[in-house]
Amino acid sequence: MEGSIVRRLTHDHTWVLVSVSGLVGTADVAAVLAAVGRAGTAAEMLTLLPAPEGTALSFVTPRSDGPPVLTALATAAPAGGGAIVRCRGDVARLILHGEGIRADPLVLPTFQQALHRVGVTTLALSVSNTLVEAVCAAAALHRALPSLTAAFDCEAAILPAPRPRSVPPAADRPPVAARTTPPLTIARR
Repeated sequence: MEGSIVRRLTHDHTWVLVSVSGLVGTADVAAVLAAVGRAGTAAEMLTLLPAPEGTALSFVTPRSDGPPVLTALATAAPAGGGAIVRCRGDVARLILHGEGIRADPLVLPTFQQALHRVGVTTLALSVSNTLVEAVCAAAALHRALPSLTAAFDCEAAILPAPRPRSVPPAADRPPVAARTTPPLTIARR
């Protein structure tokens, strides 16, 4: 690649892809992200897709945080059922590591073409100067890895399993200044 250095390709199965559709307006999107935050995790690789029937938001979160996120979203869902929450656990994350990635206009197209060539669909994508992160179906990983390693002339490695986060139980956490946080309400307008 011109102007970039690709070092390696890694992959893991430690994430879930969460999609929330039927959101109306930025207030609903903010409310969903607030519910995810209250579950104690962060939404990564955010994708917003506006549609006539409402905005769809998708993001990835660590697999271990999936149940609390889904619980937070389910308990915050409106009684009328305006939002639909889905979770995919059958996904894999691919990470191309390097330098100068964002500045090189060929890296991202080469990445996408390598996946397209073998019939792999990107479900989420994030690009920085040192990483290209993509989420695809786990069943497609055996096609994606050889295609990407050939396209970038690098080796693939499995990421080590992440250490469990040590979040103290609520009773052991220091008190936080009280503030009223309204419950999540997602309703069609």
